[in-house]
Amino acid sequence: MNHETESGSQKVGIAMASYNPPLHLFRRQIESLLGQSHQNWHCVISDDGSDEKTLAEMQKIIGQDKRFLLSVAPQRLGFYLNFERSLTLLPKEAEFVALADQDDFWHSDKLQTLLADFEPDTTLVYSDMKIVSENGEIISETFWSHRKNNYTDLCAMLLVNSITGASSVFRRRLLEYALPFPQQIGNLHHDHWIGCLALATGKLKWVNRPLYDYVQHGQNVTGFGESQGLPLLQTIRYNFQSLATQEGMAAARRIYLDQVLKISALAKALALRSSKNAASPKQKILWRMERLGDSFASALWIALQGLKRRQMPSTTNGAEFFILMGVTWKWLANIRSGLSASRFGKFVLRFCPRFIKNAE
Repeated sequence: MNHETESGSQKVGIAMASYNPPLHLFRRQIESLLGQSHQNWHCVISDDGSDEKTLAEMQKIIGQDKRFLLSVAPQRLGFYLNFERSLTLLPKEAEFVALADQDDFWHSDKLQTLLADFEPDTTLVYSDMKIVSENGEIISETFWSHRKNNYTDLCAMLLVNSITGASSVFRRRLLEYALPFPQQIGNLHHDHWIGCLALATGKLKWVNRPLYDYVQHGQNVTGFGESQGLPLLQTIRYNFQSLATQEGMAAARRIYLDQVLKISALAKALALRSSKNAASPKQKILWRMERLGDSFASALWIALQGLKRRQMPSTTNGAEFFILMGVTWKWLANIRSGLSASRFGKFVLRFCPRFIKNAE
């Protein structure tokens, strides 16, 4: 453990994004911040346009504690850009940054424990979490019941995020690369961007115990519900057999538009932002992932990564082969488009296999 400074001296900026939070859960979350053993913090709550009654109640819950700032965005932003706004409002003197949801519950030693695990080359530390219902019943003692944790493999992190924002604390200097957030493509989340950037520019550490309760209820933007996945050969066979059907081809098109393009754009943004700090092997990974939709070599490399992680559950649970399903749709769509461009090609297309005809 690192003891660069005396306990409690590190200033933590807590960035919270809110929108019409369930007030009983918001009150409990605020009380859990107030109950932290590490008390040197300042919390910015960026609100995305909650109704006036809710805002008034939120202000009452915060009270007169000057460590809180409740700031209402001038227009609706959505959770992604609202978290970006909360980060821009953090005090300059904060050495570390923590992300907070509006309805979770932090254990009293959460900040203290995460801060104690930092070493000079550590960019981010995160922990496990308990999954609980709105009334406090335990759904899972750990987030990692269906998938293996990962904090060292950048390729796997790009494919499937391991860093839940509220589980983490990271160094303030990471914001120099993280802000402004890149354009949101597909379902890119703020914590996925920050987690990948932290790993691309340094090392992550993991605290193997829950330090907060993640409340699973109907209003979550994201939720707990990952599946363990099928055995690898079944996954591969199912994915590519489905390409013979119109429904499967439509699913592959969605994977390409929602996931392949997102991963490629994320890798490109990471390469640009981290070029001065990422080690050469990590830059090579980003280079391959950036070309995922256009390079046969990158697709083959992803397939090999998936085969290396063949034990289920793995860190990705076969996500590589869903991504390849989307890449295959792109290639087949290019073939179909090329054939459709000429009269002779249209004639040839009539005799092509069904999976090429379905690639629209």
